[in-house]
Amino acid sequence: MIFIRRVFAAHLTIAITLLMLMLGYNAILYNLTILFFAAALVLLVGTYWYSSAVQGKYGLETTFLMATLLADCAGFYFYAMPPLAALLIAVTALGAWDLTYFLRRLKAAGKLDYENQLGRNHLRRLILAEALGMTAGMMAATIHISLPFWLLLLFIMLAVVGVSRLIIYVRKQAE
Repeated sequence: MIFIRRVFAAHLTIAITLLMLMLGYNAILYNLTILFFAAALVLLVGTYWYSSAVQGKYGLETTFLMATLLADCAGFYFYAMPPLAALLIAVTALGAWDLTYFLRRLKAAGKLDYENQLGRNHLRRLILAEALGMTAGMMAATIHISLPFWLLLLFIMLAVVGVSRLIIYVRKQAE
């Protein structure tokens, strides 16, 4: 469980630090002091997220994730944050959120004899999901194809169905 906490801390540190750097850079570039306040708010959210997870106080993980992703999307959309930086922030924040829920489930289960094996299996699945997400995101950021709206809608629906089926399969395998 200590290793899982360290991986969680690494994910959260990467997401929050990179987001603060991007917001701070854009604040200097565009001379907008509001972005300095946004960077300070991101630091506050990240610090509170980490301290609550370390202390075992759960319940606001999704709120912290949404705040981080909202700042990430705003930086990308309004201030031309590089797409790969925005992608890395989103993937590592989602990884930290997933690890927070995993730590919560481990705490609720109590003392387990096979806790280390559960952690390793979960980290393998998380690394695979993050690698697939980064690969798909990098492909989307570099390949620009003009498609009709109905075809895009069809692809999105197929992706949602595929991901939901994958999640159901992984959960059945975990049980």
